[in-house]
Amino acid sequence: MNAFLTHVIKVLSARVEGIQAMILRGSQQNHQVVDMWSDYDILMVLNPSTSLDEREFLHAVNDIGFVVGSESYGGENAILCRVAVEFEGSLQLLDMSGCSYQEWATTAPPESQEIVLGNIELSPIPRVPRVTDEVFKPDVRNINPTWFKYLMTIKKFCRDDNLIGMHLLLDLVREYLVLRMVTRDNLHKTSIHRFGDNEHLPDSIKLSQIDDSDKEKILDYIARLAYEYDEHLGSMVEGYTSRYSLIQDYINHSKAYLRDR
Repeated sequence: MNAFLTHVIKVLSARVEGIQAMILRGSQQNHQVVDMWSDYDILMVLNPSTSLDEREFLHAVNDIGFVVGSESYGGENAILCRVAVEFEGSLQLLDMSGCSYQEWATTAPPESQEIVLGNIELSPIPRVPRVTDEVFKPDVRNINPTWFKYLMTIKKFCRDDNLIGMHLLLDLVREYLVLRMVTRDNLHKTSIHRFGDNEHLPDSIKLSQIDDSDKEKILDYIARLAYEYDEHLGSMVEGYTSRYSLIQDYINHSKAYLRDR
């Protein structure tokens, strides 16, 4: 056990009340697959008589080291805090989870885990992995605003409002990526975004293709992005009416107007 992990266990065991066991999960159990980006995945399981205190849990992070950045997700019986901390001159990534004993006993365990503090049965009862049958179904309430943003983005770049245009364009890239993530989640029956599958983006919409110094090139990029977004919506939404040809027409008219101006 290295110095950082030893320090984390010491701090958390002192700051979080009612820990029955602390469990190490993920790649740090197998040092053959650890690299500089590997995090420390620590789960604290509280004893049956202890309730999860989200404030106490999050405050414990501050004693581990200087917090450079963090994000947290909470529920009634479980919480996850993902944090980057400075420790002895280097940055360390920590996924710090806490859950009630009830949550522990009814949630499917990962393939491998190691008890590093306390005592608990790693598989107390047969458990069934949780899957989600929820499917994201975009409708006009979230489709129409995005298509309107396409028109505004085209307008801003054509009027040389490049700062606003780029801000809007990056929003549109994000909207496309959301659809890709939802497709992935539905395929794998998950909503966890900690692990990927070496996915590749279409070459046509890689950010390296953006050139805001050339109006026609930026409009062509927007058209390619609109095509990819429209194609994904068509595969996800029954009865979806394509907007791509309308966006492409608007871009073509914009190009002609710019040339004639």
